[in-house]
Amino acid sequence: MSVTTTEPIIAGVLGDWLLEVAPYTDGTEPTAWTLVRGITELTPPQTEKNLEDDGEYDGTFWGSQIATGISWTAEGTMKVPRASLPADPGQAILKAASREIAEDGLVHVRFRKRNAVPATGDEGIADVSYVEAGGPKTDLTTAELTLTGRGKLVAFAAADSAALWEAAKTYQAGEMAVLSTGESLRAQNGGLSGVDEPDAPLAIGGIVVDGTVSWERTA
Repeated sequence: MSVTTTEPIIAGVLGDWLLEVAPYTDGTEPTAWTLVRGITELTPPQTEKNLEDDGEYDGTFWGSQIATGISWTAEGTMKVPRASLPADPGQAILKAASREIAEDGLVHVRFRKRNAVPATGDEGIADVSYVEAGGPKTDLTTAELTLTGRGKLVAFAAADSAALWEAAKTYQAGEMAVLSTGESLRAQNGGLSGVDEPDAPLAIGGIVVDGTVSWERTA
């Protein structure tokens, strides 16, 4: 028996998606992920099947199709930092791969939903196209990103391992920490935490700088 909920559907927003990348490592899983920042538009991974007619000549007139292959792509638009500012580490990984071929042109990518517990999303390996857009001189600098999958897109659901925040500790990008006040943070870059515990940002998604680590509040 089917069950129909009477509760209204509350739609999510595309801003819930986070894109994380890591340099390609042949045959091994990345040990750390880097968040790609500055994304203004994102199309999550879209799959497309290659269908072939497998009907029989002496069969009925009804068509019959079967999938013989499947591929995926994802696209996005990003704001590019001014030349006088540091490059975004995530964008730098994508840009570097876009200028290489074969395995050097690949990256590990992970699409995850912000604040999902446990962490859920899709991950895979993709070839990168990163093209800075042109336009009149008054336009902001943006880049168009296309990720073309190489192999399977895999769904993952893994709880983030988060320990209590520690002073003067080296954290890796993507590592989680929990403050004594209960808020959860994710490191946006690798660095050394400060001596005093940082104050949590007021809002989910807010950023706080702690020593040389920038933290994003996730919960």
